[in-house]
Amino acid sequence: MLITVHHGVSIILWPLLVHFDVAHMWILYFLSTELTGPFNVIRKMLSEAKYKESKLYIVNGLIFTTLFVLWRIVPIPTLVSVGWLANPFDSSTVPTSLTPNIVILLKVAYLFSYLPLAFNMYWGFYVVNGACKALLCSQKKRNKTC
Repeated sequence: MLITVHHGVSIILWPLLVHFDVAHMWILYFLSTELTGPFNVIRKMLSEAKYKESKLYIVNGLIFTTLFVLWRIVPIPTLVSVGWLANPFDSSTVPTSLTPNIVILLKVAYLFSYLPLAFNMYWGFYVVNGACKALLCSQKKRNKTC
């Protein structure tokens, strides 16, 4: 369900933001986070193929987790800060060429731009938690206690 909302909001808002020439920082950042996507797909494929115990699965998981945290989680405070400083609700920062209806639409889009950050924090918890469990379990297996 979350993934549907995540992609649905993107499909609706990004073309509008590009058309009205605003929010390029957000769009570029969110597009760049797809860097983690192939590693997530590989993880799922290896899991389905019953290769969870393989070194490839572990290496891929470490790459995925590291990229996810560094690319999707670490930048969140900076993005929130920059978004707050941009203050699109201040009428002096809004281009005068935009109609009032478009301004309202862009303000709604601005608010929705924080949604993927919330999703990344939510998913990041599970990514890091899963990596910790995998690492702890692999150490315990060496000691035959897992």
